[in-house]
Amino acid sequence: TRDTSSVATVSMFLQQGTGVLPLPNGPALLEGLLAVDVQTNRYGSVRVHEAPPFVRYTVKYGSSSTLDAPPTAADLEIPASEAPAVAKTAADIGLALQHPEVVLQRIQNFFQEKFTYSRYLKGTDYDPTGHNTALSQFLLRDRAGHCEYFATAATLLLRQAGIPARYAIGFAVPVEEN
Repeated sequence: TRDTSSVATVSMFLQQGTGVLPLPNGPALLEGLLAVDVQTNRYGSVRVHEAPPFVRYTVKYGSSSTLDAPPTAADLEIPASEAPAVAKTAADIGLALQHPEVVLQRIQNFFQEKFTYSRYLKGTDYDPTGHNTALSQFLLRDRAGHCEYFATAATLLLRQAGIPARYAIGFAVPVEEN
């Protein structure tokens, strides 16, 4: 059985009854959530559809955490659709066979020197092969994007260099009080 020794109550507004739910690490059970459809992905994110505009639910959770777990093979995976652009970019900035500190510095310099932050993105060109993705256009053509593009690209470049990496959103480190 899963540890459900901790309980949290969450209240939030959902735009048009759809959204990703904030959950503590190691959730085991949601109670009192009214929604027509609840979906999870392999990373543990939970999205609801057709819910009221305001929801209140209880989460039973334990101490297990997938985010704090040691690296696994999944932390080195690069989606096939992103692999060509990531490999080209990693080769262009010389990430192969470098010490992790060098890799980090080269990725940081690459983004600082060659990219700009933008909330407004150009459209993705249609590509029947599926390799001309929004991320590949960010890395190879546009060199402008918002935080999700920078975080995703950095994660995949680290993986390409052999450094296990995870992309976490809304992550908070609990602090013990004395």
